[in-house]
Amino acid sequence: MGSGMRMLVMLALVTALLQIVLSHEWRTDRRPRLFGKRLQLRSLEPARQHIKKRLVQFHNFFRSKVKPPASNMLAMSWSAAAAVDAQRWADSCQLLVHDNDTGRTVQEFGTCGQNIFVATHQVPWFFAVKTWWLEKDNFTYGGSKNDLFVVGHYTQMVWHASHQMGCGLAHCAHAKPKPFYNYVCNYCPMYVFSPSVCVCVCVCVCVFSRCYVNLMSQFWLINLPKNLKKSK
Repeated sequence: MGSGMRMLVMLALVTALLQIVLSHEWRTDRRPRLFGKRLQLRSLEPARQHIKKRLVQFHNFFRSKVKPPASNMLAMSWSAAAAVDAQRWADSCQLLVHDNDTGRTVQEFGTCGQNIFVATHQVPWFFAVKTWWLEKDNFTYGGSKNDLFVVGHYTQMVWHASHQMGCGLAHCAHAKPKPFYNYVCNYCPMYVFSPSVCVCVCVCVCVFSRCYVNLMSQFWLINLPKNLKKSK
């Protein structure tokens, strides 16, 4: 079996598992099956290559699920620069406080967006990412009264023009009043509120990155070897 075919099989298995997880009812008070001491912190570190790949896969999967389907959604890729900033801020152990604009600035994109998740025990990254995604239940497409304090993680996560991401994780063992685990992801370019989508944004970004007419239909192509054909 060639490397391209093995990659397709792996992606198919990952997607099938994600579909199974999403098919079950999700409660906001539900705990992941594995958490705390049953998970080693080292197994969650975004510096590890397989964790980077999983984080990108998780985000692209959820981005592909937006309704109505996006017509200009860019596929996410890992950004080493964004990851450095995210890890630095996670290490700062400031409870649910965002980094300033300078700390989230990447040369190519300017200020990047930022999502934060905290937990008293280590939990899988998928649990954190899905928690951000679930803010969709409070989001109204095309609505002018969406509260970013309620849906801000979701809107940044699925912003069509964001196509670079990097994450960091830290155990804040000496935090007061209680230790916590700090999960941080930065997204570039940053979400910008707009009642409508400017076609120029997608066209300009697509010149330098991958642009997909429908991310879901192109999901299998996201992490294929570069020598395989990409969507235009």
